[in-house]
Amino acid sequence: MKAKWSGLLSMALLAGSLTGCSGGKEMGQKTGDAQKPTNSEPAELVFYSRNKMPEDDFNRTYGDPLRKKFPHYTIKYIINDGKGTELQELITAGQPIDIYFESIGQFMGGIVKYDMSMDMTDLMKKHNVDLNRFEPSTIDSMKQMFDGKIIGLPASNTTLVLFYNKEIFDKFGVPYPKDGMTWDETLQLSRNLTRVEDGKSYVGFSLSLLHMARLNNYSLPFVDPKTNRAAVNSDSWKALFQQAFVDTAANSVFRQRLEQEKDKLLHLDAFVKKQDVAMFLYLANFHQVSPVPQWDMVSAPTLKNAPGIGAQSYPTYLSITSTSKFKEQSMEVIKYLTSDEYQLGRAKEGSISSLKSDAVRKALSESEVLKGKNVNALFVNKLAPIAPKTDFDAQADTITRRDPVNIGLEKIDVNSALRKAEEEINKYIDENMKK
Repeated sequence: MKAKWSGLLSMALLAGSLTGCSGGKEMGQKTGDAQKPTNSEPAELVFYSRNKMPEDDFNRTYGDPLRKKFPHYTIKYIINDGKGTELQELITAGQPIDIYFESIGQFMGGIVKYDMSMDMTDLMKKHNVDLNRFEPSTIDSMKQMFDGKIIGLPASNTTLVLFYNKEIFDKFGVPYPKDGMTWDETLQLSRNLTRVEDGKSYVGFSLSLLHMARLNNYSLPFVDPKTNRAAVNSDSWKALFQQAFVDTAANSVFRQRLEQEKDKLLHLDAFVKKQDVAMFLYLANFHQVSPVPQWDMVSAPTLKNAPGIGAQSYPTYLSITSTSKFKEQSMEVIKYLTSDEYQLGRAKEGSISSLKSDAVRKALSESEVLKGKNVNALFVNKLAPIAPKTDFDAQADTITRRDPVNIGLEKIDVNSALRKAEEEINKYIDENMKK
């Protein structure tokens, strides 16, 4: 697969070099050969992501702060809107891309897949980027995936937290959840809340299946990167599914709700709009739960045999492409986007930083969306190591998540579900390894 795209990339870049902007080195240059720019040297820096971020969100997050800080740089963003803007289509067209940004969950399917990534280590040293400033798991994961190389720096981060609706707890006189609870304690609290009251059913606990699987406490991968074989049919995956789906659904009210929802796990709408789910395990996206009048949060449940270890982190990385003519300028921009100055501004807007800075964490706690909230929930537990990633994860993830609701409804047992997922994932890998 890579060989095919490597050849296509080379042809596209040759065409692009005949019509592209002047002022850069040849595409085949080594990173260390790039000329360090002066503050007055102009450049057009093209950003791209596969995540379909709207332009307004891009400008608020990256574009406008960069235009203010670097007025001599032209910041351009290509939206992946499906109209000739898929990454492989841009490569074929010879479209320059300087900075690629993507979450850890989608990272391997981007510039890595198409041989456009590069080791940024030398540039980081040249620009005095201190890796000790970052949350350790975000850097450790990068080194683990790429044999010690750094092909991206984390500009933001998130993890799982347990959101809860105080009004439901108050209605039934049940004490609020606390930081540091185990899965067993969380499910016991859920049982105290799950009931039918005045014809309305209330569920004590539910979760985002997608994010629970990707950020699981066990740091379990979907695919073993060393063998390119499915890794889901293991004792640890079985234990994870047991606690998340079998134990969670061991209640007639919960199972009835699953059937009423047409076999869909109770998700964000049940917590935010219907407000009949008391606790919801989800990414720390505070703005999405803010419509709940009396919401707060505690740390994600931990495992009984691994106290103090929470969910994995879920960073978004900024990477310089190997094809960029403006590597020095791109590094200057990425250094700013990971600086205390920029991260403080983002924290004040309620964005979780990739840095360990106490000042940045304090700014987060003072943001409008988090005033009076338990921000310590984000930091009370140590983040679990990020699971190894492969190019096959997106489909493997989808396959693995097909049967959990059926597990909860006792239509299939955990062993059979994971064995079936293993077979389907391996079949998918075999078919796509040949391409």
